[in-house]
Amino acid sequence: MEYRCTECQSSYSRWSGQCPRCGLWNTLVETSPTSMRGHNSVASATSARYSPHKLQEEIHTHTLDQITTIPRAQYSTGSSEFDRCLGGGLVLGSVLLLSGEPGIGKSTLLLQTAGKMTIDGTPVRCLYISAEESLQQQSLRATRLAIPNNTLFFSQEKNIARIESGIISTKAQLVIIDSIQAMRHELGTSSFMSDSPISLLRNITALAREWAETHHCAIILAAHVTKEGSIAGPKFVEHMVDTIVQFDKSYHEYRFISVRKNRFGSSNEIAIFKMSSTGLLDITEAEQNFVKTSATTWAVGTCICAYYEGTRSFLIEIQALTVSAYNANKVFSDVVDTRKIFRIAAVLEKCLAIPFSQQNIYINTSGSMYIRDSGADLSIALALLSAYKNKALTQMTCAVGEISLSGMIRNIEHMPARYRQCSNFGIPRIIVPQDTTELAPKSSSTIKVKKISHIRDIAALLE
Repeated sequence: MEYRCTECQSSYSRWSGQCPRCGLWNTLVETSPTSMRGHNSVASATSARYSPHKLQEEIHTHTLDQITTIPRAQYSTGSSEFDRCLGGGLVLGSVLLLSGEPGIGKSTLLLQTAGKMTIDGTPVRCLYISAEESLQQQSLRATRLAIPNNTLFFSQEKNIARIESGIISTKAQLVIIDSIQAMRHELGTSSFMSDSPISLLRNITALAREWAETHHCAIILAAHVTKEGSIAGPKFVEHMVDTIVQFDKSYHEYRFISVRKNRFGSSNEIAIFKMSSTGLLDITEAEQNFVKTSATTWAVGTCICAYYEGTRSFLIEIQALTVSAYNANKVFSDVVDTRKIFRIAAVLEKCLAIPFSQQNIYINTSGSMYIRDSGADLSIALALLSAYKNKALTQMTCAVGEISLSGMIRNIEHMPARYRQCSNFGIPRIIVPQDTTELAPKSSSTIKVKKISHIRDIAALLE
């Protein structure tokens, strides 16, 4: 007997957990020498059939003016926040991958979306494959979410080979598989469907792509994540799908859904929900500010940031704490990249001679919103300085700007939208870079605008 890798087709005399050639795990399967010779003969015939000369004769090329563009049908999910992330709604013929930590609300979002799409706007037929939970559990959740009984079909099928028959029989336009890691293939090991978890996930995704195009339906795949937060499985899965959305960490009732990939819209959008007893509720435009502190209770180590994500801006309170470090200093934050905090602290120490290298630094945000925007650099620096000096800012202040390694405050994008959020909330003062020119007219607001050019200028804001 010999062992053959299902990925690179390399053969070995002994079994190994990892293929020495391609480096993948659990891909070696036992194969008889007869089948190996048959495979080699098939491979030889395939090579002879598809010779370079033959491919050159069969290939077809088109110029752009010869390609007919067909508009894709797009359906609303019933949630304005989710639609914004997807670029307007679900596209028929596409595959969407939804990932997130256990218990964060993936199944709730999927069932809620399926229920709304079957009754709102143009109703669609939906097939929900519940591979992890029983139908009784789904029924209880549907009752809690007030999902009506109409064109929503459930199945507890775990065999991936039978899913397509369900799509055909129900004529489903939306197919939800929850989750792909729970799916199995009962036909045994073959060159197409391997028992290897990696190969199985890859083939399930490839089948989902084929079903979406063949039956002209939208397919949503729920996926597990690793302890590092990445999607469990090979990167091939992420390459094959059209859209990837992920639940970000949330330690409150808020749920943040970020877009990592989108072939039909922007990949910088973020959706904000609030978890309630009746499901996920959209956060409206008026509720997008996460400032919990009022002007009369302004605290030490806090500063407001006009955060911009996707196509909108909202206010977030940056909270900082510094304490003396007995050994090497550390940075603790679940909401800001620690490398960014180290960089800002290093610039402050260099320009203001503050020994942040001897301090343990803690950074948090109101609502546990994760910060990616470079415009938050200045507000983080102000919060750190306020925490170290144990002195609050003289008044409620919003600071936006990017800090260079030399300490210069650089201009950022979307300043009018940030300024407008501060005006609507009633922020009395905003700190912006010196070269900022795009602001709303002064007559439209009573906000005091202070422009600074270097990080040294922020020390006067605490006096």
